Amino acid sequence: MNYRFLTLSFLTVTALLGCSQSTLPVTDLIRLNQLGYFPSEEKIAVADT
Repeated sequence: MNYRFLTLSFLTVTALLGCSQSTLPVTDLIRLNQLGYFPSEEKIAVADT
């Protein structure tokens, strides 16, 4: 019973924190896209065959 309560509490807190709004301001000084690259910089791909 205690294990179920802890699991449910953890999932509830995780869901609430995940749905909360971020208070960090978004600036153009340091901005990365989803893959971690600077959006306006040159991208280099390396393929090993």
